[in-house]
Amino acid sequence: MSDVSTDDVRALLRLSRETRELPNGSRDQRQHALEGLSRIVGAQVGIWVDFDPGPPPRIVPVVDFGWSDEGSRAVFRRYILEQQVFADPSLQPLSTRMKDGVSTFERSDLVSDREWYRSAHVMELRRDAGVDSFIYSGWLANGQLQAFAMHRPWGDKPFGDRERTLVDAFHTESPWLHPPPSPIDTLPTRLKQVLGLLTKGLSEKQIAAELTLSAHTIHDYVKALHRRLGVNSRGELLALALRANPR
Repeated sequence: MSDVSTDDVRALLRLSRETRELPNGSRDQRQHALEGLSRIVGAQVGIWVDFDPGPPPRIVPVVDFGWSDEGSRAVFRRYILEQQVFADPSLQPLSTRMKDGVSTFERSDLVSDREWYRSAHVMELRRDAGVDSFIYSGWLANGQLQAFAMHRPWGDKPFGDRERTLVDAFHTESPWLHPPPSPIDTLPTRLKQVLGLLTKGLSEKQIAAELTLSAHTIHDYVKALHRRLGVNSRGELLALALRANPR
C-alpha cells in the first residue's frame, strides 16, 4: 500500500484548484501544475512535452525546470534537438504498454536495473544531466499525445507507489488535462486528409489531384464533412477546423 498522507491529499487538491484559475492549456498552467506536483512527490526536474507526429515525428518540450546547472540542462536540450529518444531503453516498453486514458509508470515498471544502468543512454546522458529515477505520465488530449516526466537527482532514492498514486490522483482531480475529443478527432482518416487540405487553401479540384481521386469523390467527402461536423458552409467548416487546431 502507498503511504499517501492527509497532507499530500490536501496539497494535491489545492494544486488542482490553483491550476483551474490559469488559462486552460497554457504554458503557465502546465508549468504551475508540474512544479506543484514535483514538490509534492519530491522530484527535482520536471519536463512537459507534446509529441509532433511529423513527419518526422519528434518530441517538443513545452516546460522544463529544476536542472542543477546550465550544463545539465544543455545535455537535455541537445538530446531533444538531436532527437535521440530511441536510445532510451524505457521508451520501447513504454510505447507497448500505453493504453487509452492516462498511463503512468515508474522507471522500474519499464526496464530492469541491469538493463537501465548498462545502457549508453543512462551512462552518457542521464548521468551527465544529473537525473535518474523518473515517473512518466502520458495521455491523449484533443487527439495529441502529451506527457510529463518528473526526475530525481542521480543517486537519489527511486520513486515508489506513493508518488505514482499521487500522480494518478492529480489526473483524476484535474479534468482540464483531459478535454473531450473534438468532432474532428473522430473523423475517418480520409476525411481528415481532405479537411487538412481544405485548411491549406486547396480547392476540391486541387485536392482531387493531390490525392489522385476524382473531383466527384472529393465533393462527396466535403459534403460528408458538412454532415458529420454540423456545418452549412465552407467558411463554417474551416473556422471549426482552425479552432480545433490553430497551428
